[in-house]
This record gives sequence, C-alpha cells and structure tokens, in this order.
Amino acid sequence: MAKVGKVALVGAGPGDPNLLTGLAQQKIMNADVILFDRLVDPSIVSMANSSAKLIDVGKLPHHHLVKQSQTNQMLVDLAKQGLQVVRLKAGDPFIFGRGGEEAQFLIKNNVSFEVVPGITSALGGLTAVDIPATHRDFSSSVHIISAHLKGDQSNLNWANLAQMEGTLIFLMGMENLPFIVSELVKNGKDKNCPVAIIQWATQWRQKSVFGSLANIEDIVEEQHVASPSIIAIGNVVQLHEELFRIKKMDHQRFIIAAGGNKDLIDELRGQGAGVLTFSDDYQYQADRLNLSMLVKQHRLIFDNHVASDLFIDFVTQQGVDMRRFSESEIVATSQQLAEYLAQKMIAVDRVVPMADIGAEDGSLVAENEVKYGASVKNIIQIGITPRSDDLDYGDADVTMLITNLSSVDNVVSFLRLHWPNEWSKIKIVVESADRASFLREQGFRNVKELSEITIDTVVDRFGGNK
Repeated sequence: MAKVGKVALVGAGPGDPNLLTGLAQQKIMNADVILFDRLVDPSIVSMANSSAKLIDVGKLPHHHLVKQSQTNQMLVDLAKQGLQVVRLKAGDPFIFGRGGEEAQFLIKNNVSFEVVPGITSALGGLTAVDIPATHRDFSSSVHIISAHLKGDQSNLNWANLAQMEGTLIFLMGMENLPFIVSELVKNGKDKNCPVAIIQWATQWRQKSVFGSLANIEDIVEEQHVASPSIIAIGNVVQLHEELFRIKKMDHQRFIIAAGGNKDLIDELRGQGAGVLTFSDDYQYQADRLNLSMLVKQHRLIFDNHVASDLFIDFVTQQGVDMRRFSESEIVATSQQLAEYLAQKMIAVDRVVPMADIGAEDGSLVAENEVKYGASVKNIIQIGITPRSDDLDYGDADVTMLITNLSSVDNVVSFLRLHWPNEWSKIKIVVESADRASFLREQGFRNVKELSEITIDTVVDRFGGNK
C-alpha cells in the first residue's frame, strides 16, 4: 500500500526554541522534508532528523528566495510523493504567515494537512521585554497590523488607527517606520506616545529600543536597529521601565555546541544571556572524493582530526595501500594533528598553521563549498561541513564557549564556515591550555582560558552587564 503524505503547517514561535510547542517539535523531528522561513531560529531547524531534507524558502525584504506559488506547489508535490512535510513558519502560521493561502491550495489539490499553532512574535516579543500587551489602566485592546505596505499605502485607515486607545503592534514595518510615525501623528496621535521596537524578539540576538513617536526614528538610526523587528505603540510601553528585571548576563551573547551542554545552555539563558546553539554532529559525503585524482596530488593538507579519520576510513574502504601516497607531501595544520597522524601511520612532512596556508600553497576551497574533499590547484582539503550549513547565524558580537564535551575540530570547522572572513577574530573561551594552544596554532587570535566552564565561572567572567 502506497505511503500517504501529509503537510503540517507548523508555527515555530517567536524565536526562542524553548517557546516551541511540544507538538511542533514532534512534527519537526518526524518530518521527511522541512520548508522553513528565514526568521525561524537555526536551532529549531536543527531539531530535524539527520535524514530530513531542509529547504530554505525564506524571504528577505524585496527578495523572495522562492515565490509563494512555488512553495505552494512544492508542498503538494512532496506530499503526493508520500512524504511527511513540515512547512515551518516563524510565529503562528495563520498570523501574517500566508498559512491560510497554503491551506487553501492544499485543499484545492486534495492534500491532507494540519495546523500547529505557535506563539506570534507580536505578543511574545512584547512579553520578552516585560511589556504587557493589555493592562486595565492603559489598554483594553490589541491591534496587530501588517506594515508591509505596497503601492497605495492609504489602504490602512490611519485616522482610525491614530484614535485607538489600545496597543498598536506593527509587523514587517521597519522600512516604513517614518511613514507609520508620520501618518499617526498627522491623524492626531500624541507625538509623545511611547514606542518600543524589538529586533529578533526572544532570539539569542534580541535587541530592543524605547522612545516616543517624536524621537524613535533617531533612536533607531543611532542604535542600528533593523528588520526583523516588531513596532509597539501605546501607553503600555511605559510599563517596561517598571517591570523590566535586570539579569546578570543581559546583553551577553554566546555560541555553544548543543551536544552534552544542555544544563549550561539553560542556565545561561536563565541569567539573561543570548545563547546560539549548533549541532556538532557533522556529516560527510565520500562520493565527492575522487580517489584516482587524489593519489596523483603532490600535496595533501589535513586540518582537523575528524576529517583525518574520515580520509583514512575512506581510503581503507577503497582497499588502497597508504604507501600509494608516498610521493605526496603531507601537511598538518598543527603539531598535535601531526602527532595524531603519526599514530595512524601517516608521516607528516611539514606543519603549517591554517592561517599561514595561502599564497605559496594555493587557495583553499571555502568549507561551505565542499562536503568531504575537493581539489584546488595543488591542494586537497579534507573537511567536514555541519548539517546547518545553509542557515543564517547573523553577524552579532559573540563569544564561543568550548567545553570539554565539544569537539574542538568541529567547532573550528563551524566558525570557518559561518564567518569565512572573520573567523580568526572570534572571541573564544576554552577549558584547557592544550585546547587554547591548538586554537592559536589554527590562527585564532582571541582565545582565553577558564579552568572550568560552568555557569558560575562564566557569570564571574562576563556577568554584571560588562
């Protein structure tokens, strides 16, 4: 009997993976295919099964990676192949997420579907900065408005909006902020009315600013606040000052491998830190390695332990004697790696830190362009790429925490992948002197050591809103 496919329109919530519903997580983990939007936090997408196909259909301002009509058709085609399909959307799929349109298209094409609600950023974002959307003394209603205006911007009744006593929440409105402010004031809204803008609400890189209709544009420009943000206008915004609770790790941002570090991650978030997690479960594809081409190369460069093991396993599986590489110069990017290769019966001819490999050796392929190995000029780079290689991790100022539960090789590969031009400048805190030395040999310039990475030692080093 043919397998029956189904589509789940899943709300990913406002961003923080801890705000994802249990049913949403279940759907993500059991999906064969996930079509996700740009605003979905990468750590939520990484909950997918390792065999799941991930398709980025995200939309940037003025640029759609995939047209909505194409997304609709993909949902139908994939489901009719008997696959369990998740359409993963930020917030709630039925609140400005075009989930209603997708549901109509699925019905029209006789595809079974279900809808999994999510917390909309319009409300979750306000709560994240301690602003109640309603309050008996300030606001008895909430109005969620799409500010993604096109063509004739008079389609909104600005006179009506300006006179409402409730909280106005604009989504997708940063580009039109001057127009929104102008229309509200022109139609009678007090220019001193409080305004809050929350960027990346509830996510690890959340940023918020506060002001009034009179000065919010200047504040946004000074603080470099951009999309994606929610704009909240109303008297409830002033409650932020009264209700806001300062935490020791507010404004601190960290990256940490998810495997084995859950307690530390939860504690850091509980102290107010923004924490980006990534999976250090790396995959590779050996079929990208051309063995006949490989043995002809006069130089092989190894840049991490894991990739070295993958290379040896691949060659062994092909029944090739390692002596066939005797004519090749073997280069390792650290002394520790050279010693490790020696244990594997591979004699290293030269140790060259990764930061020094360049002009005289040829240009390396960027790691996000290869899976297992690739040839460029006279170099073979054996590398590994994380499953999340297509996800946007942003450009926030962060510190990488590397505990002894994490693979330092995988972390190095992750940083080089997602910050290809800035990886050497990333701030890193590591638990051991040996690991710190290894990272410095790899070219990282800002490496600090802690005897142990725990919530207490991290708070002591970074806490107090330093």
